[in-house]
Amino acid sequence: MFLKDSSEVFLSGWTIFLDTNSNNNLDPSETYTTTNGGGNYSFSNLGPGTYTVCEVGRAGWTQTFPANNGCYVVTASSGNDESGKNFGNILEREGTIGFWRNWNKHKTYNEAQINSWLVTLNASSMWLMGEAGYSANTVGMVSLINDATKNCDNATNKDLCAKRKFLAQYMVMRLNVASGRKSLASTYDLSSFSAAMSYLGISPTTSVTMSQLIARIEAKASNSPSRQQFLQVMSVCDYINNQGI
Repeated sequence: MFLKDSSEVFLSGWTIFLDTNSNNNLDPSETYTTTNGGGNYSFSNLGPGTYTVCEVGRAGWTQTFPANNGCYVVTASSGNDESGKNFGNILEREGTIGFWRNWNKHKTYNEAQINSWLVTLNASSMWLMGEAGYSANTVGMVSLINDATKNCDNATNKDLCAKRKFLAQYMVMRLNVASGRKSLASTYDLSSFSAAMSYLGISPTTSVTMSQLIARIEAKASNSPSRQQFLQVMSVCDYINNQGI
């Protein structure tokens, strides 16, 4: 089951189609529609039968749900509507979790470089990597990102899911610093994240340094944050990871 988390946004204007020949491509003769402002889509007047529902991918994005660029096979019957056939996507901007998950595709950094940064992170952080249950190498990095996205099941363990979302975004933020893509001296206006700033004990919030933010996040490692607190801090890390490099 896929559920939209509070930190995620609806994607409008995405093409969803009925793949009649099962080639996972939108062909000229196939029926398609686009998602609306709420991320919803629908097909009307199809009639009974079995349909394969797929989405058209976009450059710079990775489909996270269903996994492996999967589609849905739906058996429709007269008078009944099918729902819940959701697609998840993540933007692969430089610095985002999609960028680091697909390190082996774009090869901006090699495995030895990333592993060295993760080993250093493992030694310096109270949150990562061994503490989170992942190895300090590219395998552990990708596993954590996958567990925070396409393997994250809010329906059965929403607390663990929230923690992994935080851990993945925090790991990426630290990797961005370790790789030189961001600086410890960089400052950010985080006044719009009042709940997270209050939890982390940061004030003022209009000019927070990366160094200050990391120190306050590490200081919370001995606590037991709530699901909401994990998501609040995760949103801060996500915001910073998406800022220009």
